[in-house]
Amino acid sequence: MGCPLKGLRYETPQVTTKNVAYVQHNAKNESSPTIGLIQHDGAMSKAGDALRIRVLFKTWRAKHKPLSIKVAHHGEVIHRRSVMARLTSLAGRHKAAEYVYVLSERRPDEVTPAYIGKTRSPAIRWNQHLTALGHGKGHYARWCQRFLREGHETVRFDLDLLVVGEAHIAFPPLPDFLSTIGAVEYQLVGLAADAYPLRLLNHEGQAR
Repeated sequence: MGCPLKGLRYETPQVTTKNVAYVQHNAKNESSPTIGLIQHDGAMSKAGDALRIRVLFKTWRAKHKPLSIKVAHHGEVIHRRSVMARLTSLAGRHKAAEYVYVLSERRPDEVTPAYIGKTRSPAIRWNQHLTALGHGKGHYARWCQRFLREGHETVRFDLDLLVVGEAHIAFPPLPDFLSTIGAVEYQLVGLAADAYPLRLLNHEGQAR
């Protein structure tokens, strides 16, 4: 994969969620979906707000973790055929009309979302993504900079892909919100953009 890796920077997203506090009853257990939503009249610190929003994202991701595949381990090259085989197998076992997916990096401090999308065919969509990443042109140059070691074809961190069909969504990321694919994608992009310092590679749905 040849990628133009220089001269690209990331911005820190603005926290936009206001006047709402999210309360997690089991803060240390990422797999627990026991979350309450309460109104908050006072001003919340950006750090506290981001932490509470992050809890919602991490709880949803952990609940659906079994519906994930490994894209590549740290220091490995992304083998497109192997990834496609694992993805096709996963989608075949959990068939649905439409899917939402989350690509995450296992950075030293935590698992960080990098790209969120939806598709009717995970295999077709990710074949397109991985092929374009191999060329490293256009906005995929940003993918190269973020995922690959400079001057190499190996990944900087473990990459995991979560793929959830609409019929397998256990609950929406935001309590009492819709759980359709479009709604879940919108919620996940908003939560990730507000809660994590690294911007998603998505073009839409983030605070500017």
